[in-house]
Amino acid sequence: MFHINTIENRKFNCACNNRGMMTIEACIIIPMIIFISLLLIWTGILLYNKSAVNFALAAGLDAGEENAEADNEELCTIMKLKTEELLKDRLILVKDPGIEAVTEYGRLNLKLDAFMQAPPVPLTADAGLSELWDTGGEKYRLRIRKSQFIRTVKRADELIEEKSKVSEGEDN
Repeated sequence: MFHINTIENRKFNCACNNRGMMTIEACIIIPMIIFISLLLIWTGILLYNKSAVNFALAAGLDAGEENAEADNEELCTIMKLKTEELLKDRLILVKDPGIEAVTEYGRLNLKLDAFMQAPPVPLTADAGLSELWDTGGEKYRLRIRKSQFIRTVKRADELIEEKSKVSEGEDN
């Protein structure tokens, strides 16, 4: 009876020899799962902020296009106000984004400087990684006033007439 080595005895001996393995595995795996989950959440916040900034910039430029006949200072104010209105209390972990609106002849520029605090990951400072993530953006659109459009259409009509006269002369 002493030398009976059944499958049940072997299972019991294996279980007794590995008593601390589950604790050690949990100490390694659980922090990794938590870190990866938090990093995914932080990345989602970053993408949300970038999406909100892009939408606000596009809407600000739309407001600028709608009021293209206004003078430059008024146009800049309109674009800034529209962008600020859309970003109010919408950005997460971003404080006081800087909005810069510039109008040039035939062009509207809107730039937003915003930085999100990066997650506190160990060893990132030693690796030279920034503690701030850029969530800002810059967009531009063409500024076409009605008078510019009318001049362009008239010039196109003149060119079409000239071309038709030249082609009529070549046919004869």
